[in-house]
Amino acid sequence: MMGPSHLSRRDLLKAAAHGGASLAAAGLAGCPRHEPAGKPFPPPNGQAVRGPENVARLGLDTYTLHRSLTAKDSGNRRDLWWVIDRLGELGLSGLQIDPSHFPGDDEATLQRLESAVRPRGYYVEFGMGGWDPERLKRRIQLTARFGGRAVRTFCGDERATPQQIAGYLQWAPPALRQAAEAADEYGVSIAVENHGDFTASELKSLLDRVGHPRVGACLDTGNSLFRKEDPLECARALAPYARSMHLKDWTMTFGPDGAPMWKEAVLGTGQVPVREILRIVLAHKRDLFIAVETPIQPGEDETETVRREWEHVAANAAAARRMLAEL
Repeated sequence: MMGPSHLSRRDLLKAAAHGGASLAAAGLAGCPRHEPAGKPFPPPNGQAVRGPENVARLGLDTYTLHRSLTAKDSGNRRDLWWVIDRLGELGLSGLQIDPSHFPGDDEATLQRLESAVRPRGYYVEFGMGGWDPERLKRRIQLTARFGGRAVRTFCGDERATPQQIAGYLQWAPPALRQAAEAADEYGVSIAVENHGDFTASELKSLLDRVGHPRVGACLDTGNSLFRKEDPLECARALAPYARSMHLKDWTMTFGPDGAPMWKEAVLGTGQVPVREILRIVLAHKRDLFIAVETPIQPGEDETETVRREWEHVAANAAAARRMLAEL
C-alpha cells in the first residue's frame, strides 16, 4: 500500500486535528495487521559516516529539501532516492522522512529502501502527524526495521488556536500512551515536536500526562520563536524529555496582525543559539539522533529556488558537523 505522498502538510495537519476518522478518510489510518512488521537489521560494515554508539548521530529531515521534492517542473523535481544518494556528500549518516515525502510501505518499496541505505549504514526514521495509535505503531515498526531511534510526530502548527491546543492536550495523551506499548516492544521512542503549536510548558504538560518513558519530545531548535519563547528556556524545559531533535536557525518577525514571518539562516547565523541548545540537550542525552531541518522560503523562479535550497542544505550540514565536533 502506497503512502499519502500526494497530501500537503496542511492536509496532514487538518486530518490530524480531527482525529482518527479524518485520518482514515485521508488515507492515513493504521496499516493492516498482516503487513510485515520487520525488525531492526544489524549494523553493517558499510560506507556510512559512523561513530561510537554513545554519541550523537547527524541526519537529514527530508523537509529540508521540500521544494526540490515537490517541484512542479520535472526537471527540478528530486525524489527520495536522490536524497539518499547525497547523504554521504553532506557528511550525514541517516534520514528522517517527513510524512509529506512518505514513499509507501509496500514490501517492494521497503526492500528498495533497504538496499539503498543498508550497505551505507544509514538509519531511517519515519515521521508522521497526529496521534493515531495504529499509524504510530506502523511507523514504529518501520523505524525499528531501519535502525532508527524515534518516530517524530506533531499535533498542529503555528496557526493552532488555544482551543485546538486544549484539544491536543485532552485527546493526544491516551492515544500516545497506547502507542507506547509498541514503542516498548520495538525499542523505539515516540517524539512529539514543538511544531509552532505548543509552548515548552504545554508540551511538557502533554508528555507528563502521557507518563511513559518511551514518549518524549522532538526538540526543534527554532520553532519556539513562533510562540515568542526564548529558545534557551525552551531547551532547558524540554531537554530531559528529548528523544529526537531538529537543528534549525532562522530570523523571525511578526506582522501587524501578529502573523509570524520567518527567513532562513545558516545554523549559527540567525536568532537561534543553536550551539548552546545542543550543549544543553546533549548533556541530558548524548546518543541522540539529530536531524538537520532547515527549509527555505521559495522564490518566484523554481529553478533558482531548488538551486538555492541545495546550497542551503550543504551549508547547514557543514555547520552542524562543526558544532557537534566542538562539543
